[in-house]
Amino acid sequence: MNNISGIKEIYNYGTIVVSGTISSNSENVKIVNEASFTVQNLSLNGNNQIINTCKFIVNETAEFKADIKLDNASEKLFRSKNLIIGGNNTITLASRSILDITNNIQFIGYGSKIVGPQSGEKALLRLEKMTVESWRNPSFTGYLQIESSNYSINEESTKYSLPQDSKYVDFVRKGESTVNIASTECNDGGNVLNNTDPSNQNYPLDVALGTTYIYAFEDNYPNIGDYDMNDVVLDISLGYTMPAANKVSKLTIQSKIRSVGATKRLAAAIQLDGIIKNNIKSVTSTNTLFKGDIFTINNGLETNQDYAVLPITDDVHSLFGKTTSEVVNTKAEDSYISAKVITFTIEFNQPIDISTISLIDMLNVFIINGGYSSSNRMEVHLRGYHPTKKSSDISSGKNYSTSDFVYAIRVPKSFKYPLEWVSIMDAYPQFNEWVSSNGSSKPDWYMTSDNQKVYLLEK
Repeated sequence: MNNISGIKEIYNYGTIVVSGTISSNSENVKIVNEASFTVQNLSLNGNNQIINTCKFIVNETAEFKADIKLDNASEKLFRSKNLIIGGNNTITLASRSILDITNNIQFIGYGSKIVGPQSGEKALLRLEKMTVESWRNPSFTGYLQIESSNYSINEESTKYSLPQDSKYVDFVRKGESTVNIASTECNDGGNVLNNTDPSNQNYPLDVALGTTYIYAFEDNYPNIGDYDMNDVVLDISLGYTMPAANKVSKLTIQSKIRSVGATKRLAAAIQLDGIIKNNIKSVTSTNTLFKGDIFTINNGLETNQDYAVLPITDDVHSLFGKTTSEVVNTKAEDSYISAKVITFTIEFNQPIDISTISLIDMLNVFIINGGYSSSNRMEVHLRGYHPTKKSSDISSGKNYSTSDFVYAIRVPKSFKYPLEWVSIMDAYPQFNEWVSSNGSSKPDWYMTSDNQKVYLLEK
């Protein structure tokens, strides 16, 4: 079929393919799809309804001009390359349903909203890009996860409304959705999470850990300061080669530095706890720009250490082309600067045994926040991780102050860190209880944040 205009009702129980445009400016138009519906373009205007209980694909552009209602059933898919949303439109997504916009969702009218389920599992809104024209103020409600790495700043003219509590609407970056949706013929593969089990495999085996861990640091240690925990934020993801069960012969560490919210020089590194330097055959790093006054490096490792220490950078600001007086990616009003990726490849002389400890627990990620010489170096580590041989160890190995504040955290998800000068205790209401209980209470504290107090503008 080619172009179809002036429609009143369409009911599909089989397969419909329209090579042109379906359009209507009439009232009370209804499109019901219970199987496979594909159209090149879709343009509707005025009190129309789409009910999708299987797979609805718009190859180019869907335009909802005004008063359109789209109801997408559980585990079903509505996909369009572009979606233009005018005024007073409502898109309702059931649990585990998918709204997939592969190029751009554009809000050009007032009063439109995307509504997730009121209970149960979240719906998934996958966006390549989201743009909001000035003062249109769309809203997102219900239980909904938005997977996107390119969207408008959420303030002033391009503001969009969100529930304050992120347990309802949360943002994750592209490819990091946590909503598990089984593949069916009605959702084009769904959103199946990677749960690869390396057991019972043929060796040698190359493995990706599957989880990206986020590390966030407060640079004022041992003082509290603003406690916004955004002074250095970096992701760590792992790949490794297993020559036999529980043995690792090569390790790949990708670090992605996302922010620097400090106005003093900071360095960052990783100690491989328990891995002596003599067992390192070779190290390669994609960062070769070091000033030379913090780390002395040989074979990719810091010299005069007992365990293998991998310097990431000796000046986080310089990675972004900034001076130490400038913060990066912590203020909503400032332009976003792309994260900086530094990758290590480590080969071992003898494969290491991971039968009793996980690789991620071996990674002692830390920052250096002062006293940069080897005699008085100040390091900030996760609680329970000891400083390196070169630290002055003012924390006595505790890495937290007498008031029980922690100054480094590790989170196994796409963590939205606090905005500049916003305490993490205000941005994440359950954080304080988690710290005070030494981790026994509110272990998922990072799942609940105040969307108005965290940094959303990431790509």
